[in-house]
Amino acid sequence: MIRQIERARYAALLLKSGVSIPDATQEAGYFDQPHLTRSMKHFIGQRPAELLDEERSDQLSFLYKTRPFVGR
Repeated sequence: MIRQIERARYAALLLKSGVSIPDATQEAGYFDQPHLTRSMKHFIGQRPAELLDEERSDQLSFLYKTRPFVGR
């Protein structure tokens, strides 16, 4: 469970830094984009597209002063 949370956080960091959804899907180690979407909705509370939409995106306070997940 911890690994899944870390992977979702890593994907969120990638997306917030400007990486495209397909690239973030692969970089974070998800099988496909629907897998990423389900995981982020469950662990982050937002889908990737919602995270990228500046008007709809909530502040992700859990990302404050944290180290990004490095391994897969």
